[in-house]
Amino acid sequence: MRTHQGGTVMAYDGPNQAPILARLRDMDHIDRRAFLAVTAAGAAAAALAGCSPTSSRAAGSAAAGGGSSSAGLAATSSSGQSAAAGAAGGPTLADWKQLAGQIQGVVLLPGSTPYAQDKLLFNPEYDGAKPQAVIRPKTTTDVQRSIAFSSKYGLHVSPRSGGHSYIGASAADGTVVIDLREMAAVDASGSSVSVQAGANLYSVHAALAGRNRTIPTGTCPTVGTSGLTLGGGLGTESRAHGLTCDRVESVQLVLPDSSLVTATASTNSDLYWAARGGSSAIPGVVTSLGYGTSSTTDRGIFRATFPVGSATQVLEGWASWLGSASRDWWANVHLDLSGGRCDPASSGSAPPVASCSH
Repeated sequence: MRTHQGGTVMAYDGPNQAPILARLRDMDHIDRRAFLAVTAAGAAAAALAGCSPTSSRAAGSAAAGGGSSSAGLAATSSSGQSAAAGAAGGPTLADWKQLAGQIQGVVLLPGSTPYAQDKLLFNPEYDGAKPQAVIRPKTTTDVQRSIAFSSKYGLHVSPRSGGHSYIGASAADGTVVIDLREMAAVDASGSSVSVQAGANLYSVHAALAGRNRTIPTGTCPTVGTSGLTLGGGLGTESRAHGLTCDRVESVQLVLPDSSLVTATASTNSDLYWAARGGSSAIPGVVTSLGYGTSSTTDRGIFRATFPVGSATQVLEGWASWLGSASRDWWANVHLDLSGGRCDPASSGSAPPVASCSH
């Protein structure tokens, strides 16, 4: 596949997204601001359009307070926020320390540098969010113990996969964030693939690429596969292969009582269909998903730019064309009203852009 935009040619293999750019090879470890610095250069604008970076994402780094780390816990002093919560009936610092000693992952509390960094989402608009704690489990048992702890003290939980939630749900104020990014294994076998909830799209497509298999997803490599799936999952292959959730064959999740269950079309089917879009909320924290894959095919991507005065004609023509186009074709229209610059003070308008693949 070859993409041409702004005089730059980018090549990557088939409908999967790996490798997209050499500078993004280490996507499993790149942080969001480093990623934005790379994409701000413009070279990845077309291939990574699904990330939709805005001017706010160029904001400076978030403030980080001092703190100490011990036995898997980064926390304030005993007179800090956690101790006050304990006085009000919530967990004390000693309770958090006990949880940290029971899991392989870590517990991060307000006042520590790791907490200030880990709670950040892709969109800096939510840098001011104040979750009660961030837990980074490494195993399913860690998740179960974290859920049991939260249930014991009546704490609300915010699961985090990739941290791209448009509404900031991955780090809601006052909640316990269960950051699943340490659980990111991808195991492809035959025509199926098992994906832990912390894996991002890049790692999934990288694992599938060598087997000439794929699942329909968006194109932003840092998006969490689990979060995308549970939200439906619209992407360039959706017209041919459906939403990402349509490819789900099994779901493993931890329920509020901390029990671990697997849901399929024949077992715990209510949970299975909820995960596939039958419900706006899943009663638990998903730890892994099983997908049915499809064969990859060669694709060409084309990009056309139109004058701003043609916006109405382009939108109407695009919608009309899609109504009769082959399901193997995909197209979207991007209207840029910021002049194509990551500058909140910029004005004017840029022409509509239509992209399609076949």
